[in-house]
Amino acid sequence: MRLWTPVRVRCHGFRREVDTLVDSKAVVMKTLLIVVGALLTLAGLLWTMQGLGYLGGSVMTGESTWAIVGPIVAGLGVALLYVALRGGGTRSR
Repeated sequence: MRLWTPVRVRCHGFRREVDTLVDSKAVVMKTLLIVVGALLTLAGLLWTMQGLGYLGGSVMTGESTWAIVGPIVAGLGVALLYVALRGGGTRSR
């Protein structure tokens, strides 16, 4: 995988070639956080609905344990989605 790509930049009317690093690890990490966050959120919602008895057909249906664990897992998923989608970028020191 190529970690750098040449980019043409205009700076005060002068045209120069600038090699910039493409932070591929950040892109992979953001994508991974979005996917895992979405899956945790969906699983948490499913477990909550089963624990509360709204969805049947499972041994988890009507079990209060899943009505407690489900929202916790969904909350973790939402937190991961928030971290991944909040924007921003790398902070310079």
